[in-house]
Amino acid sequence: MKIGFIDYYLDEFHANNYPKWIKNALAEGETAEFYAWAEIDSPHGDRTTEQWCADNGVTRLGTMREVCETCDFLFLLSPDDPQNHLPYAETVLPYQKPVFIDKTFAPDTATAKQIIALAEKHNTPFFSSSPLRFAEEYADLSHKARSVIAHGSGWNFEVELIHPIEICACLVGNGAVAVSVCGNRDQFVAELRYPDDRQGAIHYTHRCEGLDYGATVVWEDGSKHFDVKSDFFQLLTNNTVEFFRHPENIPVSHEDILEGIRIRDGILKGLEQPYTWITLDEA
Repeated sequence: MKIGFIDYYLDEFHANNYPKWIKNALAEGETAEFYAWAEIDSPHGDRTTEQWCADNGVTRLGTMREVCETCDFLFLLSPDDPQNHLPYAETVLPYQKPVFIDKTFAPDTATAKQIIALAEKHNTPFFSSSPLRFAEEYADLSHKARSVIAHGSGWNFEVELIHPIEICACLVGNGAVAVSVCGNRDQFVAELRYPDDRQGAIHYTHRCEGLDYGATVVWEDGSKHFDVKSDFFQLLTNNTVEFFRHPENIPVSHEDILEGIRIRDGILKGLEQPYTWITLDEA
């Protein structure tokens, strides 16, 4: 496999670990060659792009197009700067090579729809996801929940918010129509409204030491609480490598991707208008 990394800057947690996670996901006899391009040197790390590539056994290429032309499969990263995903996708997606686009997929719903439309125009297989979607604690659930309260905490609100959203959405299903937020960016509860009898809520606390991602889930026949302890990044990467092998089998649908961004849009708007029902199609 020739795998390319496209990033705003490479000396960041996801890029630092993906080569290892990918190697762990390879089947016996499979090998991976890594190539990379970054727009800038990391403003936070100690290494330049050249140093990062040398440290990780990655071949640095001069342009995004060179990475796309050289590689069989692509990681479009920039996990902390989703505003870069559309301009990068405009170069990447016309190559019709399988792509994983890191979370957060897009800064807003309108941009998310543009990226999806671009992929569909070029018939390019891609998916995007929070790694929490693949946590083994709830991977084998055979039916959607009636009610979910997802919880989590992070050190960067804008970056981490998508995680509990995707936990909730993957457990209760798509179709949220409105959201109401109680609280502020330090801590809030966002209640989701559905057109049927499902219930969803997201409880987020900023920088809460010791608080894991997880959920309390209710079905017709019982309930259970999950705290996520599994290696969800490795599980995401396992699914991504399997997608590269079989790109006709997309792990997360475009509808699933868009649901998370719609809810995120609504929560961000709801934080500015607490205790108000925000219609998601208008978010």
